[in-house]
Amino acid sequence: KVVSTPSVLTDGSIGLAAALILLLAITAPFLLMRKRVTPAKTPKLSGATFSAILWLTIAAAGLGCTMMLGWRYAWQRYDVGCRQVAAWVKSTHPVPGSYSTLLLPPSLSRLSSDSLVSSVVFVDGRVAVMLTTFAGGHTVSEYVIYCTGPITPAEIGTDDYGRSAVLPGELPMHFIESQIDSQHFEVLFDLG
Repeated sequence: KVVSTPSVLTDGSIGLAAALILLLAITAPFLLMRKRVTPAKTPKLSGATFSAILWLTIAAAGLGCTMMLGWRYAWQRYDVGCRQVAAWVKSTHPVPGSYSTLLLPPSLSRLSSDSLVSSVVFVDGRVAVMLTTFAGGHTVSEYVIYCTGPITPAEIGTDDYGRSAVLPGELPMHFIESQIDSQHFEVLFDLG
């Protein structure tokens, strides 16, 4: 069974699309300008054509800004959810250690496609949680790792195949796909 939950962290295509739309909106007027060689060879744009291009440029810029603001808002909501999961883990498992496949309460289960979280409670009080963003059965799964404090370079090691992994041996097997910042990582589990 393949289960997917919308993840603003792994949907980088939204940010890329918004950036491309903004780039187009900024560059379109300049692309339409032509260097004047001779008046006879340079066609002039009619007032209607220029107005249409101007309105399309404004619409593209507005769409790009709206997409970027929407992505930012969704990311902030997801980040708040990750903090809530970490607080829940800390309150239910205060003893430092590694905890696998904890069933999330109904109010937080929307943050993980399988309603489970694996976590590590550190001696220094930090909590790392690993939430499933895409469960693809036994071959490929995608996760987000969030930690309440920065993950240090010493806490990044390698998996059984020599690929970079966060807290190897403490969190389920995975490798780092991308590092968002010092507290957020996108990771994969891949048998294929």
